[in-house]
Amino acid sequence: MKKKQHKIKATKRIDFADIPLWMCIFFIALGSVLGSIFTYNCLYLNQLIDREEAVAATGSFDSYRLSYGKSGAVNEVQIRFIDRSELYLNTAAYHVEMDEKLEALEKGQRLDMLLHPNSQDVWELKSDNEVILSFDDAKSQTRLENGLYFVLVGLCLIGVFIGSFALFSNHFARRKKRQKVDIDNSSSAV
Repeated sequence: MKKKQHKIKATKRIDFADIPLWMCIFFIALGSVLGSIFTYNCLYLNQLIDREEAVAATGSFDSYRLSYGKSGAVNEVQIRFIDRSELYLNTAAYHVEMDEKLEALEKGQRLDMLLHPNSQDVWELKSDNEVILSFDDAKSQTRLENGLYFVLVGLCLIGVFIGSFALFSNHFARRKKRQKVDIDNSSSAV
């Protein structure tokens, strides 16, 4: 009985010099802009903090509003207060039970909060009789979210690297082509 031999197909090597110049610049620009935004999010707005660094606040509850994204997931949880101010909950730690607890709040009920000093997001929310959002839950979920941001930053850096490498490959390929043309022109002139 003969064994089947698998033929390995030779794959075409990617020639970065063939990538158009506009695409190189696009990869560099897009990777730089998105990488900067994701880095800002995870190193400043969602920076992990300790309880002692959080800003304590209180307010009288008026209402709340949930905003949903295209996927149907909660994008934003906005809490409105009687004095017309509003704050947003850390949505990384949002769960369905939190919605039930917010629904049970009465207008004018006092809320104690811990806010992130940079983003002013609510990382802990307590009413008179129960914890609606735990600081530790918000911190652990933000740690997971920041891990995803770092993956996105890495992908953006890969895009910048590919764009830069292709740009230099294009430059050196054109330079080599010009030198070849110059050599051909000088040898035909003799």
